[in-house]
Amino acid sequence: MGRDKCALELNGRLTLERIIDEVAPYFDEIIFSTNETEKYAKYGFKCVRDETPDCGPACGILSVMNAYPREYYQTAPCDAPFLSGAAVARAYELSIGADVGLVRTPDGPQPLFSAYSLTARDALAAGLRNGIFRILACLKGLNIRELTPDILGLADCWEKHFFNVNCPEDFEQAVAMARLKNDGGK
Repeated sequence: MGRDKCALELNGRLTLERIIDEVAPYFDEIIFSTNETEKYAKYGFKCVRDETPDCGPACGILSVMNAYPREYYQTAPCDAPFLSGAAVARAYELSIGADVGLVRTPDGPQPLFSAYSLTARDALAAGLRNGIFRILACLKGLNIRELTPDILGLADCWEKHFFNVNCPEDFEQAVAMARLKNDGGK
């Protein structure tokens, strides 16, 4: 993207603040995975640095799991300005009892919208120790419950919920989508 995706503004609001407002009503605890803990501490949430820098999202998830052991974790990316907090909470609920609740859309798996158990933590740790940095590659052999947009209540709007901003063109598209929403569109 060339700049901090959390600092992107849509209609005068930071993307990160939009995401926090969506998920906060559904979760008692929010933990940020960031290597800029001082920058995000102002939000009042726990912040965790990657134990091993430059190893990607798998390391970020593992670092949070190691710092704050819980039975389950639900992830949400900072670059998805239109995610639904209700759908994120539904993914978490449907994942209980599995090692991983893996969201899979018609575009493919969405590991940064998925839920992970402590068993998944061990698999991520083993994968990273072996130089495997892709989340899904670390999870082979686990009890994975696949979660589709339909069962998350996103049958008609999954593309918007899972839309993420990775480049300036994506951001331009997000601005247009936000404008459409403010003009009465979905």
